[in-house]
Amino acid sequence: MDPTDPSSFNHRSERLSTGRTYHFVDQKPFKSFIKDTPTLLLIHGFPDSWYGWRYQIGPWAKRGWRIIAVDALGYGGTDKPTEVSAYSTKSICKDLTALLDLLKVEKAAIVGHDWGAEIAWRMYLWHPERVLTVVALSIPYSPPAPSYIPLSIVAKRVPGLGYQVYLEDPRSTKDIESNLRTFLDMIYRSDSLTWKWVEVEKLENFLRGKDKFPDGPSVLSSSEMNFYVKQFENSMSGPLMYYKTKRIRFNDEKVAKLPSFLPTETAFLLIRGTEDPASPKQAAKRSRNFAKSLKTIDLDGAGHWLMIERKEEVTKYVGDWIESVLREARQENKPSTKL
Repeated sequence: MDPTDPSSFNHRSERLSTGRTYHFVDQKPFKSFIKDTPTLLLIHGFPDSWYGWRYQIGPWAKRGWRIIAVDALGYGGTDKPTEVSAYSTKSICKDLTALLDLLKVEKAAIVGHDWGAEIAWRMYLWHPERVLTVVALSIPYSPPAPSYIPLSIVAKRVPGLGYQVYLEDPRSTKDIESNLRTFLDMIYRSDSLTWKWVEVEKLENFLRGKDKFPDGPSVLSSSEMNFYVKQFENSMSGPLMYYKTKRIRFNDEKVAKLPSFLPTETAFLLIRGTEDPASPKQAAKRSRNFAKSLKTIDLDGAGHWLMIERKEEVTKYVGDWIESVLREARQENKPSTKL
């Protein structure tokens, strides 16, 4: 596996029992592959792909684990339905459990970044029996909301999430597709430049040329940028659907009466960059009120793209965490630890 060569990974596309076809990397462990080999299910965020985990897949496979890195719904080689309801976390978690069924994996460690972290947390709420642990990068756990709060109100309370108001608007699809390289260049920037576009109307103004975005370093190489440009050419509708599901997600969780509190017997990990506007310190602190067994690791000075900016640290911290969870499960000799 070569992180600079996407074709060097083991790619698969499979039709699931839900009717969706998912593309994913299925990287078998470097050690002998046995029936009870631990499995990590990796879920990327916006706007990314399985390729976001390129620096972690190989090292984690070398630890003896099976690594499943998906193209999330609406991305890459995975189906791109046009109905918004397909992108609710309830629906996507159903797809992912169907993927685990197809792979004959009873229980997996769910590792997610950005939207992938949100899905990872909800995977535990919707299907706790399929989850060994949740490792979230950037996005803290938030319980099901007691009442519906529109994004416009959320953005006033948390200015760092103001860009979501624009991404929720149908106009953003055409704007982004017409200025794709500019958009990706702004998104994949270092921590200090990320803050320039996150507040309400800032991203829209930069894309439409009303304001000039400052020059600065990208977290991507030119070849990596070209990969992402090719992935998203005339294909932003699916990724942007996630920002249109807020009402659907609220209704689903209210009807299902999902719990607010995560059980103390399950271990959870959050890794966040201290300069990531999508991961406010107060939100991370608040999540501990609902997840008493949550451990948080703050990466000082890091921004949003932790798997790239701090690839060695993320690879080690997550790897060591999974090892500790597996070790504890084996010591307790729980029947449910079969993965």
